[in-house]
Amino acid sequence: MAIIFHVGAHKTGTSLIQKYFRDRFPDFDEGAIANIGRGDANHLIGWGDMLINHPDRLQSRLEDELQGQPENVILSHECALGKPFGKRAGIYPKTKRNAKALHSVIETVGATEDVKIAFYVRPVSSFVESFYLQMVHQGAFDTFEKWYEQIDIDSLSWMPSIEALDSVFGEENVLIGDFNEIRDGQENYLATFMQRTGIRAPETIDYTPRRNFSVSSLGLEIALNINPHLETPRQRKAMRKFMQDNFSNATGERAKPMPQHIRDEIDSLYEDEYSIIAKRANASKSGTPDRAANH
Repeated sequence: MAIIFHVGAHKTGTSLIQKYFRDRFPDFDEGAIANIGRGDANHLIGWGDMLINHPDRLQSRLEDELQGQPENVILSHECALGKPFGKRAGIYPKTKRNAKALHSVIETVGATEDVKIAFYVRPVSSFVESFYLQMVHQGAFDTFEKWYEQIDIDSLSWMPSIEALDSVFGEENVLIGDFNEIRDGQENYLATFMQRTGIRAPETIDYTPRRNFSVSSLGLEIALNINPHLETPRQRKAMRKFMQDNFSNATGERAKPMPQHIRDEIDSLYEDEYSIIAKRANASKSGTPDRAANH
């Protein structure tokens, strides 16, 4: 038995993975997986705060799932490492704190030798832009330039989070994925996720629904003008659904609010590093560790 924690990052196909395991659970052979859904993960993990304040919740749930002796227990929750771009520098500044709290829960259930941590990343400039669009989709209304003023470009490396996970769980248990794999199609993306994490996949992976669209160029313009007038979570949720249905990148050109000079600046700083990380991700498809990403 193994416990697989898929801990993000945001905007790397997490909704696709979560909803596939939810919707296609009957496709798996009996006993192949036990899936802890995204809704339950909010209660069990939250932004990592539940791991610290209420670790008994996840502990109890894992113990219940392990009693059934599945081949794998999988929990996917992209918020497990905390909020991106917090008050401290870094993409996920609370990675080590939350990783240690998660490890303590795993120790309590006696499963430290059977844990796998899956962490997917994407090129830094692409991540920054996509995360900004997600915030607008959820109700924010600052222009990209104004939002980006708060970001320290020198702290956008993925390596601090990867190194923190390696140090807490052991590099051999941390499986890095590359969101660029989505270019091969989402069914292949799902197949690679299962290959990487050791999940015995169904004979056929059939999953065509597209999830969590971004906003279109027109949608971004509309949202930046309407969002300042939304006063309640209910209004923001309704607006988000309206945008998904009518002004997403599925119906129009995807918004690209990042100015080219900012993209070039970020890429010049992190392209070489990302190539090293992508090499480790490629090696992890076959379970072959690649330690070059740590040096």
